[in-house]
Amino acid sequence: MRWTTLAAAALSTLVLAAPAAAQAPTRLHVAATGIAHTAELDAIRDGLRDGLIDAGYLPGGSLRFDYVTADGDPARAAAIARDLAARSPDAIVAISTPSARAVANTDTGVPRVLVAVDDSLHGLVRDAPVVLLTYAAPADDQAALVAEIAPDARVVAVPFDPVVAGTLPAVHFAAAAEAEGLGVVLLQLAADTDVAAALDADRKRADALFLPAGQAATPLMEALVALAEERQLPLIAGDADAVAHGAVAAVIRDPYATGREAAARLLALLAGDPGPRVAPARAGRLIVNPLAAERQGAPLADALIDRAAVVVE
Repeated sequence: MRWTTLAAAALSTLVLAAPAAAQAPTRLHVAATGIAHTAELDAIRDGLRDGLIDAGYLPGGSLRFDYVTADGDPARAAAIARDLAARSPDAIVAISTPSARAVANTDTGVPRVLVAVDDSLHGLVRDAPVVLLTYAAPADDQAALVAEIAPDARVVAVPFDPVVAGTLPAVHFAAAAEAEGLGVVLLQLAADTDVAAALDADRKRADALFLPAGQAATPLMEALVALAEERQLPLIAGDADAVAHGAVAAVIRDPYATGREAAARLLALLAGDPGPRVAPARAGRLIVNPLAAERQGAPLADALIDRAAVVVE
């Protein structure tokens, strides 16, 4: 699968430096972790590492950068968080909501940067050297995208696994979709739930599907793509990985730029300037998958494709 990036030149110029007053250590050991290897989470990792390199830290010299994934297992994420803290690094960075939750709950005084889908972990960052950077796109942008792709839709089903994705992204999307005049069916599902049966059990008939961020590497994703194609329901998502796996489109925060923001927040935190304890990432873009849209009976308008920063082919 090939991604065509139309905004690479613009993104390559995005450099987010720590505040001028911040003086980071001369040598740096950063221990980072993510819940799994996915295109989006790996891009955040790469942006984090590159941001540190651009700040003057050289791998194998002044920078030690460790990265470990939990292979999609929240229990393993907790064990990894404890192991990273035991290494006594200068800072820990957790990428993804499950990994961020595990790192936030680890009993350690090591400064931590949490890069999570939403602000549901805000209660864990008040009294510790911890900052939270959220990367979910605004819910109103996501709801507007659903309305644009499926203008005749009256009801949107929102399936989500709360263990993987949390609850707030689905709730925030529901509020935004209702403001767009759409009915919403929230389907809280376990990993082994029969998605079609859960959808049929609801009295409302869904015209479109929305999958909140963070669930592309789960069995739910595969089941939803099959259902979308069988029933001709466009599946819109909250992250880039889902579009790569067969969703029609997503409006997202740029993952690489988010990683660079995380690097800037880390350096500022180490210099005693944490800034806002909870803040959203800033850069955003549209990602589309025209072939998936065709298979789901919702061909994308040329104007929408032209507007996309990334086209999955």
